[in-house]
Amino acid sequence: MGLKGKLIVSLEVKCGGHSVHDIFHTNTHHLPNISPSRLKHFEIHEGEIGKIGLVVSWKYYEDGKEMFCKSVVEAIDPPKNSITWKAIEGQLLELYNSFTAITSCEDWTTIALVYEKKTEDTPEPLAFLYYFVGLTKDVEGEKGKIGSVASWKYYEDGKEMFAKTVIEAIDPQTNSITWNAIEGNLLDLYNSFNVITSSEHQWITYALVYEKKTEDTPEPLAFLDYFIGLIKDIEGHLLKN
Repeated sequence: MGLKGKLIVSLEVKCGGHSVHDIFHTNTHHLPNISPSRLKHFEIHEGEIGKIGLVVSWKYYEDGKEMFCKSVVEAIDPPKNSITWKAIEGQLLELYNSFTAITSCEDWTTIALVYEKKTEDTPEPLAFLYYFVGLTKDVEGEKGKIGSVASWKYYEDGKEMFAKTVIEAIDPQTNSITWNAIEGNLLDLYNSFNVITSSEHQWITYALVYEKKTEDTPEPLAFLDYFIGLIKDIEGHLLKN
């Protein structure tokens, strides 16, 4: 039996492969919040999210045991929404001379593990494959689901801010999502604060619905300006690709 191996699994995801790719590729840092039972910590060491050469480390749980892996993004294939991660440190390299995970997200999300075992007695990495499948299902379950809770660190007028939000409503016909702030700086000034985004045709609409704590509380124009800038950054990124 050879020492080199490859395991592949494909999953149909209801939220669409592009949504899973968005988390794995550009919002990887949100994974510990999405799947805390599987992923404890994510850290960027070198490079830029979404770029070849990005070096990150992961603390994750496999069969209930905390594991560590440092990996580098070796390749990106935008037409296939594919990313290739190569392990460069961690427990995987105690068993394997090389270990690469490739995710591609088209109509289906496919996970491929490509590896070379150190000995013929080294087991196939089925536990890691099951871990990755579970992580993908957690992403699918979290993406666009009412009741999903997320936290954000963002910059408003150059100052770092924090918000924790929950999805209160979704309207698929108008591509609308309603986010309700439940913690953070916004609630220092407002008794309640909702953000409603909707997108139809070529227009994106965002509405801020809020109750000020006092009459002297300013209108949230700085936050509105932040949101406009965020949407324009997303548009610029999509036009490049």
